[in-house]
Amino acid sequence: MKKIFTLVAVALSAISANAQTEKMSVMDDAVKAKIEAAIGNPSDNSNPNFISVPQDDQIFPEGTYPDNIDAVTGGKTITLKDYIWEYKTDNITVKAVSTPNSDAAAKDSWQTKGNGGNESLSIEGGIEGFTQFVCPKNGNPSLAYKEFFDYNSDHIATKRVADKIWTLGCGTLPLKGLYYEFTAKTDGTLTAGIWLNKNLAQKTFFVIDENATALPYTDIKLKGFRQNNTYEKNEHGEAVGGFKEFTLNENYLINLESDTNRPFFGLATFDIVAGKKYLMFSS
Repeated sequence: MKKIFTLVAVALSAISANAQTEKMSVMDDAVKAKIEAAIGNPSDNSNPNFISVPQDDQIFPEGTYPDNIDAVTGGKTITLKDYIWEYKTDNITVKAVSTPNSDAAAKDSWQTKGNGGNESLSIEGGIEGFTQFVCPKNGNPSLAYKEFFDYNSDHIATKRVADKIWTLGCGTLPLKGLYYEFTAKTDGTLTAGIWLNKNLAQKTFFVIDENATALPYTDIKLKGFRQNNTYEKNEHGEAVGGFKEFTLNENYLINLESDTNRPFFGLATFDIVAGKKYLMFSS
């Protein structure tokens, strides 16, 4: 499966409880230091579902690509690298996990992206430089990952990657990929800045709890804009002058009638319970 730029990146998170609000930004120096440390100090992800088939095994007929990744056998187990950073406020812990594919460089695990300096778009909740964010180059949130080699008629090998992508209802948490994990000390409301990449007609957005149960799509409130230099327009073609409200449909896609091939910048808001872990990601 072709690797893609990860679809979700936190720009700001806040926990509201007892009329108190906390904020953090991935552009804060203390958070950026955590991210830089993660790039230089990965941990091993040795899940046995991550398998590499050596090139010299030639276990596949010429020109084949298996529809069922479970058909990939033999070879050796590979060890992927998890690049994890964690940041805490008084009431909430944010844990961010990036697991690039095995041929990715360490610098691909976390990258600063966006324009960041367009203050005309920094209006919601006092967020400055809203469209600056961290974005790993990464595979999808997956349950299994297998590498193998495909041979053409000239016996030239092409490396292939097959992901068993996390799906709603699979009953377990992702084993690799990119996701953000939030755990709060108090009940409250979490607001996270997100970026969803192009092709929004296919880019699902999930929030799941520690039991791999997805929050109902109706419980996730969205507002924002598409692209990073213009606001949404109303039915008269006039700029709305701020963030526009959006909804998710039952397939966890943003409800859009047109312009689905522009990135989405916005805020996702949902209620959280003290002591419970919530994972936010896009497959």
